[in-house]
Amino acid sequence: MSRLRGRLDRAVRWRVEEALAPVRERLDRQEKRIAHLERRLDERLPDAVRKATKASTEVERMQPQTASMEQRLEELRQRVDTRIVPGPAEEAAEAHRLLEEVRREHAQIRSRMTAIAWYEDRLRKLEESFAQGGRPDGGPGR
Repeated sequence: MSRLRGRLDRAVRWRVEEALAPVRERLDRQEKRIAHLERRLDERLPDAVRKATKASTEVERMQPQTASMEQRLEELRQRVDTRIVPGPAEEAAEAHRLLEEVRREHAQIRSRMTAIAWYEDRLRKLEESFAQGGRPDGGPGR
């Protein structure tokens, strides 16, 4: 009876091992791919941090200029809206056209600044994650 039990046990183990072999191979491939991607991320992160720092510096440099433009734009809007544009009607029309062009450019600048701020926030979170030894996807470190 014990011989039969031993043979049956070996047969079951063999079947289980055969069934798990493809799963183990796939798991090994996935682990190698994850390790490869982590190495690539580690290689590229310093460059991304450098670029983010440069972008942050540019944003800080541009903020006073943007604030000044906003103030000038508001003053111009108030002048045009209250029709205190000196000169003939052609000059008033030109002032309106220029104001609209400035508003459009200002909207473009504002959208770019928003994108840069989002990018900086994402990089800050990545830096914090790596500083704590984690991965950007929130998983544990190596």
